[in-house]
Amino acid sequence: MSTADPRAFEEKLLTIDVIDGLRREQERLDRALGDAGRLQELRAEIQAYYAAAGLSVSEALIDQAIAERQAQRLAFKAASLGPFGHLVASAYVLRKRIVAALLLVATTGLAGWLADQQFARWQQQRELQAYRADLLAQLEDLQQDAALLSTLPRTLPTLQSAAIPALPDWVAALQGDYAQTMLALEDARQCLVISLPTDLALGWSGELALRRCHAGIAPTLSAIGRAQQLGNEHQALTQAATRYTQWQQRLASDSRLQDWHSITVANERLQTAILPGSSRLAFVDAMNDATLGLDELSRSLTGHADALACLEGAVTRATDVNDLRSLRALLEAGRGYRQAPAVAGIETWAAHAGDTCTFFGQDIALQILNERGEDTGVWRYYGEDRSARSNYLIVDAVGSDGAAVDVPFDSIEDNMAYKQSRFGVLVSAALFESMRLDKADDGLLRSTLLGRKPANQLTWQLGDGAEARFIAEW
Repeated sequence: MSTADPRAFEEKLLTIDVIDGLRREQERLDRALGDAGRLQELRAEIQAYYAAAGLSVSEALIDQAIAERQAQRLAFKAASLGPFGHLVASAYVLRKRIVAALLLVATTGLAGWLADQQFARWQQQRELQAYRADLLAQLEDLQQDAALLSTLPRTLPTLQSAAIPALPDWVAALQGDYAQTMLALEDARQCLVISLPTDLALGWSGELALRRCHAGIAPTLSAIGRAQQLGNEHQALTQAATRYTQWQQRLASDSRLQDWHSITVANERLQTAILPGSSRLAFVDAMNDATLGLDELSRSLTGHADALACLEGAVTRATDVNDLRSLRALLEAGRGYRQAPAVAGIETWAAHAGDTCTFFGQDIALQILNERGEDTGVWRYYGEDRSARSNYLIVDAVGSDGAAVDVPFDSIEDNMAYKQSRFGVLVSAALFESMRLDKADDGLLRSTLLGRKPANQLTWQLGDGAEARFIAEW
């Protein structure tokens, strides 16, 4: 084996390879250049063949035949194709159309896929929005519970009063019921910390807890209502206990109250209501009734006493039998309040008695309204009979000093009590007409006095054609 340099050996092999390539190329060129000689030999052989056969063939015909043969030999001949080959060839020929069709199909498919993806995202977004809206609505409902819960104290305060023996038991019962109610609301308080995340997704992990809290709204509201009721009852009891202390202080500070039977009855009812084992609600009701009665009596004590004193004096001065009967009836009604079990209406009586007694002692004249531009008289039709007209003259009640005086009267139109200085007096048609004619010439009346009510009397003394029947509005 040679020990020559490997690189020199490799270079030698490469050179031999190049020489062999050049040699083969030379042989191919020689064969191509030798075609003309072979064609001459072929023409000679063909001529010899026909000559031996005794046939005369021109050289031009032989050259033509050789040329056609050469053309056939050198012409391209397509290889025989099978079905797959035809398919591939057709595809190659129609490649532009096929590519265009494939691009159209691909574009259409891509557009459809994108549209489907977009629709899916839009639908998912709608579902998410509806999902969020539903959860937010439930949270808003829970926030209403939160607003109500925030108004409830954790416990009810303790009340103490040595004057009310049953008060500790009442307060303990209220506090126990309230504690049980607040215990039932602890779950609702836990629900108040729930909130939606900013990146809310379908199937949120807190959904179950939120829906469970929302389902508990009805019982929560019921418990809140119960707690509010207990709180109101505690407040009412607190107010009643305070009023009871004030009740005792007011009775001790005003000895006049001891003379009223209604105060005695109310105090006895309260003393029973504060005993151990009694009803808390019964005590509150009794205290409210007692306070209302005491307030009304306190407001009326002075007015009642003044009205009684005034009436007692009026009875001694009355000379008319009817007036005396009216004054005595009013006086006995006022005295009866002292022994009545309740004083409801005493303020109304005191006001009416005071007005009546004041009116009894006044000397009042009724002057017909005598001013230019003012109606001196008016008329009314009552019912559908237009032939029966009621006529009224408008008068001013004037005291002995010439000043207007408010007088009490009942209107015949609505049977309501009024107290005013100007009103209408029912008169006959003849008197009404005479006043109309009197005022027609110069707009003023010559005589304006319609009647009077002397001092120490209740009865009006009116002129001919006038009745003590009045109206307040016209």
